[in-house]
Amino acid sequence: MSLYELLVIVHVLAAALWIGGGVMMTLLAGRAWASRDDERVVELSRMGDFVGTRMFAPATLLLLGAGVWAVAEGSWDWGDAWVSIGFAGWLAGVLIAMAWHNTEGRRIRDAVGDGGAAGPRARRVATIGMAVGLFEIAVLVVVVWAMVAKPGI
Repeated sequence: MSLYELLVIVHVLAAALWIGGGVMMTLLAGRAWASRDDERVVELSRMGDFVGTRMFAPATLLLLGAGVWAVAEGSWDWGDAWVSIGFAGWLAGVLIAMAWHNTEGRRIRDAVGDGGAAGPRARRVATIGMAVGLFEIAVLVVVVWAMVAKPGI
């Protein structure tokens, strides 16, 4: 196995963790909010905080590092459209995490504490959170398409 092949494997595995984990958290969040069970919603928010720092953050850094190194090691051009789409999608995902996901757990717990999981504030937080999560997944799906289809080549 060449270094390039190893880097691509690491890159793909990190992407699978990020996308698969995002889909899983979104599905679990939908079920938790639908239950209107305060304890379930709060526990899921704590799990989100836990996996955010222990899985999502390392996976995004590993994905970037392996991807950059693979482009440098392979015969790819930094100006290729699929590389630019990859960088843009990675940056969008990281900015979403910093702007929303890093504080989402606290917002959820505060909203549940202020009227329960079925309360209007919690419903608003849930609706926004689901929309942000689905948008992030859509961005990542576009990036996966670009990595596979390699437009412009």
